[in-house]
Amino acid sequence: MTNVHRGVFLVHIQTLEDCQAACVANTSCTGVDWNEAADPDECWMAGPWSGAKSVGNRPGITHYAYKSTCRNRGNIGLYFAALEFQDFRC
Repeated sequence: MTNVHRGVFLVHIQTLEDCQAACVANTSCTGVDWNEAADPDECWMAGPWSGAKSVGNRPGITHYAYKSTCRNRGNIGLYFAALEFQDFRC
């Protein structure tokens, strides 16, 4: 139940995996909010334009912080952990 204020809504994203992949493809992305309370589910991208993270005030929304271990982002698999996901593609 966390979310980041002023995220960018990604209209055509239908799965959490696609939401996270869209984040990896955007060099400014710092994470995503996945809203399972919406019908259909919603993907919101966070970045330098976003505000503070809120905890516990938006039921159904989970924030996944993006942690890159690479200088360049490629097209291999992602590693996801707890409320963050990492890119081990280098």
